[in-house]
Amino acid sequence: FFFSDYLPFWATFLSRLQFDLEVSPPPNRQIIDLGLESTLSEACFPVKVAIGHIRHLKEQGVDVLFLPSFVNMNTLNDEYALGATCPHTQSIPYIGRLAVKGVEILAPVVDMSRSRKILVNELRRCFKRFGVTRGEIQDAMEDAEQAQTDFTRALSARGREVIAGLHDKAIVIVGRAYNAFERGMNLRIPEKLKTLGVMAIPMDMLPLEDCAIVEEWPNMYWRSGQRMLRAARFIADHDMLYPLVIGSFSCGPDSFILKYLKDELRGKPFLHIEIDEHSADAGVITRCEAFLDSIENRRNAIVETQPGKRSATIPSLKNLRVYFPPISDHARAVAAAFERCGVDTEMLPESDRESVEIGMKHVSGKECYPCAITTGDMLRKALSPDFDPSRSAFFMPSGSGPCRFGQYNVFHRKVLESVGLPDVLVFAPNQDDGLFDALKTVRSDLALHAWKGIVAVDLLTKCLHESRPYERQKGSADELYRHHLQRLVNSIGGRNGRLKDALSAMRMDFANLPRTGERRPLIGILGELYVRNNRFSNEDIVRKVEKLGGEVLLSTFGEWIFYIHTMSIRRCMLR
Repeated sequence: FFFSDYLPFWATFLSRLQFDLEVSPPPNRQIIDLGLESTLSEACFPVKVAIGHIRHLKEQGVDVLFLPSFVNMNTLNDEYALGATCPHTQSIPYIGRLAVKGVEILAPVVDMSRSRKILVNELRRCFKRFGVTRGEIQDAMEDAEQAQTDFTRALSARGREVIAGLHDKAIVIVGRAYNAFERGMNLRIPEKLKTLGVMAIPMDMLPLEDCAIVEEWPNMYWRSGQRMLRAARFIADHDMLYPLVIGSFSCGPDSFILKYLKDELRGKPFLHIEIDEHSADAGVITRCEAFLDSIENRRNAIVETQPGKRSATIPSLKNLRVYFPPISDHARAVAAAFERCGVDTEMLPESDRESVEIGMKHVSGKECYPCAITTGDMLRKALSPDFDPSRSAFFMPSGSGPCRFGQYNVFHRKVLESVGLPDVLVFAPNQDDGLFDALKTVRSDLALHAWKGIVAVDLLTKCLHESRPYERQKGSADELYRHHLQRLVNSIGGRNGRLKDALSAMRMDFANLPRTGERRPLIGILGELYVRNNRFSNEDIVRKVEKLGGEVLLSTFGEWIFYIHTMSIRRCMLR
């Protein structure tokens, strides 16, 4: 779906391979309606339109669709190693295969950061049945790269020319090319601005080669976020430029990027317009007029300072108390592993309605639910009378995308700053191939003890779920669970015997628990890690299933660790 940015590359590539190309037309109402008929309401507007394009091309008699899954748009020369696209756009070709039957979709996985050889091999796998040779793909890629380079340079050169000639304010359209710059999706806002006497400049035309942002935003793994923040910095430094951000309702990355964008603009006003299939022209011109008026009223406003540098290094936890979020009882085991390695820890209280109420005061409501809850849990402690900012830190792991989870710790730091606690640390080891190195900064065996704790609580949870629906005495399984949870935590923390003995006793006690002997249907529960494990977030769904006559098989917490480890091995092998 990134052909808006990279059409010169792929059109040249496919043409050189002697394919006859049929490019889908700009989005229109017919294409949008085709997408709406084939997707669920939860999908964002760009995904719906993409599915509409697929259906349109199928109805035009196209035999094969070329629709790559773009997972990393950055090359080895980029400031960031990772330029991820969001999970929704990555999955468009796979959703397309399910939503639109009867059309073949070629979906190579495109990671521009890999070597030329790897990408050639992936494209060779995709085009092999058409008789395309490896040599032909290599030659076509060279021509395609040159076409893309020429296109990008021409855009930048034209942008420099336009900006150099400005004598009055101009509006920069900020956003993703596939919706912000598409006339069929952006309500023709640039044309409306022209009728108001203001020039609109696409963000892609800004000369951003010298805008380095990695020191301020070291974990901005989304390609769109990197480009939007660079554009914001350029705009902030230019008196004549002001941003108008065009996005989509339910855009996950934007729920965080817009906060950072505001910091980069350093007090400059910006207009954010969200668009979906229900959007209409009414009101857009009024909002643009009001925005232009606000610019005039703030021409002499004081410019705020540029965002400070954010260290990507792991801070020391020496002499600090580390607070752990109450995602599940697995967190108690991980905290115990930290205790064993000499770190003072404390579990935050279980999440409740107060957590949500506090968290919602600091979020926009567009972030994912766990972000609001973890923010509330953290602030409830940070704002309590007994909290010592100079001796405290919060544990909140990071990630490398494309999920929003990796932005929680960045957001939490900003929230702490906003309530007057800028020096409180957030310990955020990244769940990539550097995870174990980060944990070793505490002690070399921390990862091993934490892993043992997670597996132990997974086993204990399985014992509980296999026993509680059949217990003869109500509450006996829960009582046994609480007893063995404390014993496991003590063992992980090195305070009460060997873990093996604790697990053996746990297995024996649950095996001997008196049961009714009835049979119940087995119901699997899976999904997002935090919500499926956090009792408050999922409204204690396990007990509700049991109350309705089922037995639950809950996806393990350990599968997350397995996934992290598997992906780290894969990345290392690709190097």
